[in-house]
Amino acid sequence: MIGAASVWQGHNSTHTVVAILVFAGVLQLGYLCGAMLVRARATVYRGKATPPLDSRGFG
Repeated sequence: MIGAASVWQGHNSTHTVVAILVFAGVLQLGYLCGAMLVRARATVYRGKATPPLDSRGFG
């Protein structure tokens, strides 16, 4: 999509390749940040214990 739009706008091949590489790099960075966020949140939630049934009034 980026390549087709770049060519349609009349950019040369170097600009097209750079645009595609920048997009791919930013996309991978987004995946990395999302994975780090999920891992950080999992670490926080892993430390919290579920209260026993007795403290909720069911036992």
